Amino acid sequence: MTLREAIEKYSADAMRVALAEAGDNLENSNFTHGSANGAILRLYKFVEFTKEAAGNLATNRRGPLNFRDSVFCARIDEAIEKATAACEMMNFRDALISGVYDLKNELDVYVNSTSSLGGVHGDVMSRYLEVQLILYEPFAPHVCHYLWRDVLKKDGYIYDAAWPKKSGLVDVNLVLAEDKWLQVVLSEIRAKISLEIKQAEKKQKAKLTCDKVVVVVGEHPSWHEEAQRILNQQFNAQTKSFPPFPEIAAEIKSLDCLKNDKKALPLCMKLIKDTITKVEAEGAEALHLGLPFVEEQVLNENLDYVRAALSVSDVVIAKEADVAAIPALPPRRILSCRGRPSTASIYLSVVQ
Repeated sequence: MTLREAIEKYSADAMRVALAEAGDNLENSNFTHGSANGAILRLYKFVEFTKEAAGNLATNRRGPLNFRDSVFCARIDEAIEKATAACEMMNFRDALISGVYDLKNELDVYVNSTSSLGGVHGDVMSRYLEVQLILYEPFAPHVCHYLWRDVLKKDGYIYDAAWPKKSGLVDVNLVLAEDKWLQVVLSEIRAKISLEIKQAEKKQKAKLTCDKVVVVVGEHPSWHEEAQRILNQQFNAQTKSFPPFPEIAAEIKSLDCLKNDKKALPLCMKLIKDTITKVEAEGAEALHLGLPFVEEQVLNENLDYVRAALSVSDVVIAKEADVAAIPALPPRRILSCRGRPSTASIYLSVVQ
């Protein structure tokens, strides 16, 4: 099949996408007719989606960004960074995947997660559409220029538009770390809700649901600050390394707050080992013992989202010291979501 025949059969843009998907290394390219046909369908859906999304911008939610908006903004910045790095290395398949396909998957997550929060934010969607068209343009220039000019009503040619840069609206690493922790907690709670309901239904022979979840966020242990101080002192900023672990372990064992505490000492040792490994892999920015955010704050910022994600009518977030003041606390703890280093205790109320 000649290039002219391929273009007549699949169109120029679909062929460009299919050839990008075929790979960039020195091995033979893996072009397939299925990939070209799939590119046609994907481009058609992209055109239809962009028209619909652009038409809804005027009625999209406005005002301050919520946490889900911030997460998607971070995902857009992450896609820009990955696609840019891939293009500079001429790894166009990786650029297509990270800058288009993965970002579209993140958009689907964003749309679903905001469906119970008033829908997507207009400014966030507007930025997504612009960024997505520019990241897609090297692969599908004709389609993207049509959408740029006739749908988004932009002046000039899309290939003259500046390559997108990170917005700086959010701390990408921090926001994504918060969301990753939140999703793990929600996944564990969903699993335990399902198990608790099944066990209760066997006993009561009736259909049951979970109507209330109480999350009690534990306090940071007393040894946390001391262990952090020792790690900071032992870290060599010039060589970006630590002394042998036995030296650090000996100093940790000498802490008064850990003496005779058989439960805390192994937890502290494991946490320090994990932190050292992370610093060696990621650099000095990972030199933070524990989570780089306040768990209670993340949960409170996402109350409506957590309530919708768990399909419960009531969610309560509290500190461990305030447990006694919680009215109608469910009878027993059924789950502990262990962070680094605090623990979130989960209580459920199952009713008929």
